Amino acid sequence: RTNAEVRFDDGSRAAYSTDGSNYRQVPLGVLLPRSLDDVTEAVELYISLLPGSGSRRVVEYPLTQMPDVGGNVRYEEFRLAGQDFAVAASPAASRLSNQ
Repeated sequence: RTNAEVRFDDGSRAAYSTDGSNYRQVPLGVLLPRSLDDVTEAVELYISLLPGSGSRRVVEYPLTQMPDVGGNVRYEEFRLAGQDFAVAASPAASRLSNQ
């Protein structure tokens, strides 16, 4: 169970389908975490469900670019069903997604 918001609507899926390059991959859904723990819980759930999955690296460091927000940035590298992924989450991102 997670407190994160999960969206499956076309608009949210389209908004998260590109990273600024010409490559586009529309996700099945979008997870908007409310805390750093939501990100870790989601990664651990997917790893437990999919064969060929595992955590590679978890790093947490202070958020210095936005001192008024405070907290840490968590960066995780993991493999799901043989595909490599990475996610970065911070209180600033959580605050923006809740607006």
